Formats: sequence, structure tokens, C-alpha cells
Amino acid sequence: MTQRYKNDSFEILKEGNVLVIKDLSTKRIVQAPLSAGKNLPFTETSPIVSKPVFTVYLLLSISLIVSSTALGIWGAHQVDLSQLGWHNFAILIGYASCQIAIHEAGHYAVFRLMGRSPDKVGFKLNYGVFPAFYVRMNDSHLLVRTDRYVVHSIGIVTNAIITVIAFGMLWADLLERDWLFVFSWYAIAMAYNCIPILNSDGFKSLLVLVNQREAKSFKDNSLLVRAIIIISYGVAVIYTARIIWLICDILTEAHI
Repeated sequence: MTQRYKNDSFEILKEGNVLVIKDLSTKRIVQAPLSAGKNLPFTETSPIVSKPVFTVYLLLSISLIVSSTALGIWGAHQVDLSQLGWHNFAILIGYASCQIAIHEAGHYAVFRLMGRSPDKVGFKLNYGVFPAFYVRMNDSHLLVRTDRYVVHSIGIVTNAIITVIAFGMLWADLLERDWLFVFSWYAIAMAYNCIPILNSDGFKSLLVLVNQREAKSFKDNSLLVRAIIIISYGVAVIYTARIIWLICDILTEAHI
């Protein structure tokens, strides 16, 4: 059972064995043990997305993501890289930019429909090396579990819908064959955002599905979350080392 308490100073969500507390004046959100709200008059709160609708959405989201990824892998094997020119990559950049904008707009729109406002929209480097556009949604911690899943996954699901439609248009000969490279590349790139590492949408969605939350302090996290964080830092280190190696190799080849 999920319960909520709100007054002029605080909003508190009681879910499982944790309290999520938001200071309405500072906008700061923290987690606390159940004992912190022992004497408060909590009332039961219901999800905005009903259980039947969520069940359909969950099954549909998984099906779309699997289909999109499979189409991307299939398409990648059909592309002759030797036939690609600069115009293909220019189209890819434009298409990817549109998909990213739609992805973030999906997060923003659904979050607003949930009655919440994003804190910030911007650009950052995840783990110091991975570039990412983002919509920061701290208030998602105050949403009921099923609503959190919808908010965190809707961007990927929207991208997957577009990808499936795009491949359908290719098969119907409504688009030129050159688009196969573009659609395939982005479908595979999007699939990486489903992998539950590096603070991805996949990571946030997984935590919701297994009913866990990420704490600010590493030691306060569950074994699963700590393992994912360690793996993420490992991937960041390997990625950085690989980039440095490539730069050194290029400089060596150029005799610089």
C-alpha cells in the first residue's frame, strides 16, 4: 500500500519500507526510515495510471523495445557500409536529433500529465564522460511505483514506436533504401539506453520494476544498485581508456 501526507511545508510518500520526503520550500528530496513519519496521518494514494492500463503499457513497452532492437540489428546486417556517403551521416545526425528531442519531450509531457513539473532540462556528462540530454524529474520520487515506470520509460517507448513505423514505411517502399542505415543505427543506439547502467532510462525503469530506489550515499544502496554503479564506473574507465588509445594511435599514424 502506498500512502501520502502533505502540509504547507512537506510532501511525504510512504512506499514499502521507506519515506520519500520533499521540503516544499527548498525543493530538496530525501529518503528516511518509516519511523520518521510514525505519527503522521497518512492517507492512501492511488496511481494516476490504472492497473489495467499499466499492465497493457508494460507489455506493449517491452514488445516495442524488443521489436525495435531486433529491427535495428536486422537492418544493420543489410547495410553495405562501403556504399555510404557523407549525406547518409548528415541525415543520421538530423534524424537522431529529432528522435532525441521527441524522447525528452515524451518525458516532459508525461511528467506534466502526472501533475509534476521538471526541475531542469539540459545537457550533462554521465559519469564524467558520456554526453546526454536530460529532463531532470526529482519529483518522480514522489510518484506511485507504476507511474514512475511510465515516466522513466516513455521516452524509449516513443522512440521505439517511431522506429517500428519507420521500418514499416521502408518495407512499404514509401522511403528510399538509404534510410535503412539511419533507422538501424538509431534503433541500436537506443537499445543501449535500455541497458540498466550509467544512469540510463533502463536503469531507472529496472529499479522501479524490482521495487528499489537509488540512495545518494553508495553504502545506503542495495547490493543490486551498488553492483550496477560499480559496473557503470568500470564501463566509464574502459571507454575513457579506449578514447585515449584511439587519439594516441591517430597522433602516431600522423607522426605528430
